[in-house]
Amino acid sequence: PVHPHLEELFHEYCWDAMCGSFDEVSAAQALNFITADLNGIVAFPGGNATITEALYRKLDSALPKHCLRSDSFVLDIEPLSSGGVRVTYEAPDNSLRSIHAKACIVTSPKFIAKTLVSGMPVAQEDAISKLEYRAFLVANILIDGKVPSSSFGMFHLRGVVPQSTAETASMASERAYTSVISASWAAEHRYSRSALTLYKPYPYEGGRRELSKPDAYQVAKSRFEKEIPELLRVLNVEPKRVAGLRITRLAHAMPVAAKGLIANGTLEIASAPVADRIFFAQQDNWANPCVETSLVAALQAADQVKSVIGGV
Repeated sequence: PVHPHLEELFHEYCWDAMCGSFDEVSAAQALNFITADLNGIVAFPGGNATITEALYRKLDSALPKHCLRSDSFVLDIEPLSSGGVRVTYEAPDNSLRSIHAKACIVTSPKFIAKTLVSGMPVAQEDAISKLEYRAFLVANILIDGKVPSSSFGMFHLRGVVPQSTAETASMASERAYTSVISASWAAEHRYSRSALTLYKPYPYEGGRRELSKPDAYQVAKSRFEKEIPELLRVLNVEPKRVAGLRITRLAHAMPVAAKGLIANGTLEIASAPVADRIFFAQQDNWANPCVETSLVAALQAADQVKSVIGGV
């Protein structure tokens, strides 16, 4: 038997880390996550955006000008019978342009890639259709002064364990947040201002659609405002020190690490190269929502491109 407090923690951990209930996610994936976290957490000041910034600076200094086109919108990726790949995009001036490349790496979620990549095999489209994606809200409480913390974060336990899938969805929906992160922890609280980051997962089927409702923002904001005073009391933060509340939707959809996706080959088929020239690098290559998975997928895709075009 598992103690109710531990059982509740396991529920919230799976909601928070994998955006799913612990009876629907892969045991291998969940154990991989939690054992890594229990061994220790490494975080950059500023979060994972630090990785993106470092990558951009390196590419910007190494590549010719105009190679990085982050303000362009890709519309179509097509393998050419004559060899190579044509990438069609909308430029900032609204004109349509295309690039003829030897190979291409697609880093969007698979449900988007399926609409972008022409000539994708039907079996691969079917495999992608079996993947499920969910959503997160992130709230940042901006605070004047320091909020010391000896740990990266903590979970918001209530002493109640869901007894069914329906109850899990109901409880997860009603809770304003499941975990809180000390945004100043990685910077060793060196600065005169602090932020508390609250994560609100929607770890159930249909959760993403809730964020499309007209009143979605107000509903979420009201829930945060209702539960924030309790958090401030626990952390000994006077309410007058709160300088603001910022709520945003997590920028990417979370792939659900459902049971059987690795064993039955779904992920392997979904992330297979198209025409041996279009490769995929995304955390949903493994349906595992973490930055480490993204990095592994990126390195694998880079090796695949090298095998096609040669060189380094």
